[in-house]
Amino acid sequence: MDFALLVSAFGFGIRHGFDWDHIAAISGIATGEKNPRKAFSLATAYAVGHAAVVILLGVAIILADFKIPDSVDTAMMYFIGGSLIGLGLWVLVNVVIQGEEFQLRSRWMIIRDGAFRGLQRVRRSSKGRLFVVEHEHAHLHQENMEIHDHDHDHEDTHLLDEPQEKDAHVHRHRHEIHVASSILDKSSARGVGILHGIGVETPTQIVIFVAASQASGKVGGLLILFAWVLGLLIANSSIALISVNSSNWLRQHSNVYRYIAVCIGLLSLVIGILVCIEQDDLLPVF
Repeated sequence: MDFALLVSAFGFGIRHGFDWDHIAAISGIATGEKNPRKAFSLATAYAVGHAAVVILLGVAIILADFKIPDSVDTAMMYFIGGSLIGLGLWVLVNVVIQGEEFQLRSRWMIIRDGAFRGLQRVRRSSKGRLFVVEHEHAHLHQENMEIHDHDHDHEDTHLLDEPQEKDAHVHRHRHEIHVASSILDKSSARGVGILHGIGVETPTQIVIFVAASQASGKVGGLLILFAWVLGLLIANSSIALISVNSSNWLRQHSNVYRYIAVCIGLLSLVIGILVCIEQDDLLPVF
């Protein structure tokens, strides 16, 4: 087998990893999380999910001559393009509405929250989801003053008819628990990578590599596939590192952060439109 084929496949994997849709997806996931380690972990989960589905599809194509129906490929292309358009509009609108309080969120977080809203009974606040929990318990008294060891809102209810102790009574407390709406777990990020791997030219590129390596047999085709996936992972990890290392600094410089957010929104909007009208080849190639 020609070693140059492996090197070429590795290079094509890196180039594919730096495609605009990958940059938009990974930077959106990484900048939506304040904790650097978790941000990199989520971006890595996306890359692993994407690589896993590429390997599965590639092995199926190479060993079983399986091909993904054009309808599936087209549907995924429109889904990803539409989600990029939605993210762009969301960013541009919320930069104006929220001002200095604006925080970037990935399009996958927005989609997930939309689905979550229909399934959960929660009250929304500007900072996230608000869960209200009410419960009853006793408080000790000292000189007619209740002793509290935590903050809460409360509404006094009727006293116990026969209290057990003279210095205690029971009343109801109302606790409000804020859960940040930007939380994205590894499973969700991995699922995003899987969805991304199904569409947007990945299967087509695998078929091209397989066709170029027919002289080397199926083993050679698998080696080329793995070399390509390795390049893809390296490129995606590089995007994640850059996004994570820059996001915290940008949050501390709110004006720069908002300007970049507007650029991201416009870029996402343009890329999404080009993907949907099948003109993404107009974008510059690295």
